[in-house]
Amino acid sequence: MDDVPSIRIHINKTMRGMGIETWHAGNGDQAYRLLHRHPFDIVVTDIEMPETSGLELLSSMRQSTNQRISKTPVIVTSSVRDQRIEQQVRFVKFAYFLPKPIRTTELKVLLQMIATSRTLRAERMSPKR
Repeated sequence: MDDVPSIRIHINKTMRGMGIETWHAGNGDQAYRLLHRHPFDIVVTDIEMPETSGLELLSSMRQSTNQRISKTPVIVTSSVRDQRIEQQVRFVKFAYFLPKPIRTTELKVLLQMIATSRTLRAERMSPKR
């Protein structure tokens, strides 16, 4: 989710090129409502969003009593270079910071890392035979 159409298009194109289905929300409130209606493997959000910021969305997700939502990985993007914000995001479990401008290679590597991490966690959680 990003309020800048060209960035949304770039992220969408990259993810679809990797075989990832994408959905869009205009702000954090819409995204949070979508999370309750549909299972998502990952959320990509900008910090600076109208109405509800990406950080507020991240906070709401982590406070959710729905484990699917509270453990959904989140990539937070921003053109604002503030180390406090970056550290705040990186301190949150299953949250990743990706500075703008978003480079396709970095986005792909981060998405692959998250997918691998989720796969490894699922394998550890499955009962052994």
